[in-house]
Amino acid sequence: MSKKIIVFFGIFLVLVVGGMIILSRTPQKTNNPLGASDQVIPEPTSAEPVAQKEYTDPSGFKFSYPENFTIDAKDVSKDNTLYADITLSSPIENGQLTIKVADATKTFFDESLKDKSTIETKLADIEAFQYQDKNKLITTAYDQGVQFTFTTDLSQEKNYWFDVNKQIVGSFVFVKPQAPAETSGTQNESDGGIIFEGEETIQ
Repeated sequence: MSKKIIVFFGIFLVLVVGGMIILSRTPQKTNNPLGASDQVIPEPTSAEPVAQKEYTDPSGFKFSYPENFTIDAKDVSKDNTLYADITLSSPIENGQLTIKVADATKTFFDESLKDKSTIETKLADIEAFQYQDKNKLITTAYDQGVQFTFTTDLSQEKNYWFDVNKQIVGSFVFVKPQAPAETSGTQNESDGGIIFEGEETIQ
């Protein structure tokens, strides 16, 4: 009996050692060559970089936006309190970004931000605030009786539209407003000659 046990153990040890040698020589697959702590998960982006176009609004501002976007600038010439109403939409992602420029009082502006968790930022060279309201990212600023409001839909493609908002708000600058077509040879621009006076001194 003892000889059989010794032979059995001998065969068992040979098999175990042989198996360990074979496994040690077989290259093991590495799921994460950088290590778990170094793994980088990229944020979703569009399929390929998109060229930029520039939009200039007659009320006195401009910004850059993706070339493949559709931009709808509503006619606000008959509205005495609304200076711009623009909607930008993407051909590849659901959602939209709107820009509205309208008359407002400082009190109304301050009340609209009351009890909201805002982040201070800049719109061109004026102070602005950003906050999230449900599935919308709001960027708003006030200057000389005029409120600027950027509303970005984050309900579906959050990262995509967050990047679009960042690009448009970041490229926003004030320019000299265009005079109405009816203005003739006279140089008098008081009251009617500037679409909104709040930004005429900001270049």
